Amino acid sequence: MAISMLRFTLPPHVIGLVVVLLLSIAANPSSILALAESDFDLDFDSDILLFHQDYTPPAPPPPPPHPPSLSCESDLGGIGSLDTTCQIVSNLNLSKDVYVEGKGNFVISPNVTVNCSSFSGCELAINVTGNFTLGENSSIICGTFELVSDNASFGNGSAVNTTGLAGSPPPQTSGTPQGVDGAGGGMGAGVQHA
Repeated sequence: MAISMLRFTLPPHVIGLVVVLLLSIAANPSSILALAESDFDLDFDSDILLFHQDYTPPAPPPPPPHPPSLSCESDLGGIGSLDTTCQIVSNLNLSKDVYVEGKGNFVISPNVTVNCSSFSGCELAINVTGNFTLGENSSIICGTFELVSDNASFGNGSAVNTTGLAGSPPPQTSGTPQGVDGAGGGMGAGVQHA
């Protein structure tokens, strides 16, 4: 009489699933009892099964890189440094998009205007790790204003005006989105003509 042995092996991924199943049963045996008592009734609200899964939307694309930062004294006509305190003490007319970055404070003195409206859609971005201060009766006029700072203070009578400072209306449209009258509020403003 010959005794034969049957020997087989399971693939590693199947062994892993079996181990996980046994551990989950050992950790929560009542889940098996609850499943047995429900008679496998799968007709309950299927939307729960459909929408109960975790979903993480894809990450947005990174923002475009900023141009190099302007300097406080030579580019902006200010006093000091962007790594300590940069103070703008007289009116400033900008003729291009401006990016200002530093590790200090950025202060626009009282009664000073920073004007970037000489061309449509001018962008002014300030990114300082210190404080931003817009003094009393001071103003910033531009198409887009972006501010990142530890703290921001806006004095009495100060203003940031980005209203209606977009570019020319798109082709085949009418309207006046250019200038400070606010008659459109953006590049896409106006009436589309067929």
